[in-house]
Amino acid sequence: MASPFRLTVVMTHPAQYFAPWFRFIARERPEIALTVLYGVRPTPEAQAEGFGRAFEWDEDLLAGYSSRVLSAQPSDTPLLAGQFSAVDAPSLDEVLPETAPDAVLVPGWHAAIYLRAMRLCRRLDVPAIYRGDSTFLSAPGGLARPFWGWHTRRRLHAYSAWLSVGTRSREYLAAFRVPEPMVFPSPHAVDNDRFAAAAAAHSEGARTAWRAARGLDPAAFVVLFAGKFTSAKRPVDVIEAVASLRNPRVQALFVGGGALEPSIRSAAAARNVTAAFAGFLNQREMPAAYAAADCLMLPSEHETWGLVVNEAMATGLPCVVSDQAGCAPDLVTAGETGEIVPRGRPDLLGAAIDPIRRRVAAGRGYEAACQARVAAFSYRQATDGLVAAM
Repeated sequence: MASPFRLTVVMTHPAQYFAPWFRFIARERPEIALTVLYGVRPTPEAQAEGFGRAFEWDEDLLAGYSSRVLSAQPSDTPLLAGQFSAVDAPSLDEVLPETAPDAVLVPGWHAAIYLRAMRLCRRLDVPAIYRGDSTFLSAPGGLARPFWGWHTRRRLHAYSAWLSVGTRSREYLAAFRVPEPMVFPSPHAVDNDRFAAAAAAHSEGARTAWRAARGLDPAAFVVLFAGKFTSAKRPVDVIEAVASLRNPRVQALFVGGGALEPSIRSAAAARNVTAAFAGFLNQREMPAAYAAADCLMLPSEHETWGLVVNEAMATGLPCVVSDQAGCAPDLVTAGETGEIVPRGRPDLLGAAIDPIRRRVAAGRGYEAACQARVAAFSYRQATDGLVAAM
């Protein structure tokens, strides 16, 4: 019997979306000897960035697989997207060789610890596997673009194999001419079964009570926004979209927090929109919000993927997303699993809600189509691509 393939993954910090995938690999794929090395473990205050409140995740992100946090002390470094560059762990120089890897998965080059990992791969003559979700949607324009293109091409070609998380990821890799035979599908995923089961466990009575406790009409069509209240997410567009329908039976539910909450509340009051604010909900609390909603809206200015869409679809919710969401071409098909709308057009967001509302009211929901679509974006498929790349 062949020895397991020793895969070491280098990450900046434990993340709620990746830990369940690592547990799946450790539990279901004995042919992989997985070790995950994290640069830092953030403090509750560091995790507060963007949400406006300190918190701990309600599950142990280090349990169920072999892992190690390289920094001895919890880190206060903010972990917002685009702010990872300072995360480093000099001890990686000693620890990574100790794992005797056959390959190292490095998600990109946007943090010092990733650059360190790539240097080590070259020194040890160990192949590096890329799995990132960058797309051309976030590429700079103007004079910065040629340098960005040169820099990106140089970084990408330092890898030996590449995993694409979706259509736009594959297009991005193809544009930089990475060898097509070495690009393998490894889709972005969440624990579909867990979200589906947890949401289904909420009875109609529980759904009604959850809504009523937050001031929502039990009979209303509820549009859910879940995430950080930042300008990049455009949460005020949800209010404008609902207001454009001029229907008091269409209401909004906001889960999360952040600097734009006063602006959202002011917009709701000015436009006479009923909007409930549930605050930050942890992973085990989120299914109740999905069960209480009728559709999800993600109107982002830019979004490399949008895993909240995976979560929502796993519970059967249709999704209205901006065309700047990386997941749009993979998960959202108009009239089947939701609608795609140009960013910055809340009027069109509102127009997209209405046919969904009418179809749900007629008893022709989206649950089967949404769950069938997201079933192809699972930990099993993500792992199959990883194994093919090894």
